[in-house]
Amino acid sequence: ALTLDSTDTDVSGTIGTDITDLTVQSGPLNAGTIDITGNLDADQNVITDFGDIQVDGNLDSEGTINSAGDVSITGTSAIGGNVTSTGEQTYTGAVTQTANVTYSGNDVDIDGGAINFANTVAGGGNDMTISGGAGFANTVSGVNDLSADSIDSESTIDAATVSVTGSA
Repeated sequence: ALTLDSTDTDVSGTIGTDITDLTVQSGPLNAGTIDITGNLDADQNVITDFGDIQVDGNLDSEGTINSAGDVSITGTSAIGGNVTSTGEQTYTGAVTQTANVTYSGNDVDIDGGAINFANTVAGGGNDMTISGGAGFANTVSGVNDLSADSIDSESTIDAATVSVTGSA
């Protein structure tokens, strides 16, 4: 396990798979690539300069996440800050939003969505904004306002308001 508690942490290379759990307590974390086998607990911002963010455990994030590549979370995710990537985002486990969140990514394959949720999404009464297209393989519930540029037509959504500016 690695706990970072400083005003600013810069890692030019990869934070690698030999780290089971990573905690960012204060100050942003700037890294080349993050690929860990355990959990990521980010109370502050997490940024990669040239690589992906791969978490094989759970994500608990109150800060923003900015990836110069893809974002892939295998376990459950509690998200309270915006998530931005130049590639796709994949959330395999259940997602719970703890605040209003904007997910922004780029679709790099033919599935039509840069942001892909394989399990349930619980909005917690918060807003969800998606840029880059979304696919929901399971139920979305408890979202106040859902705004997206496109949503996969096979998605199941239960929200107070749904606004799609592109195709649904």
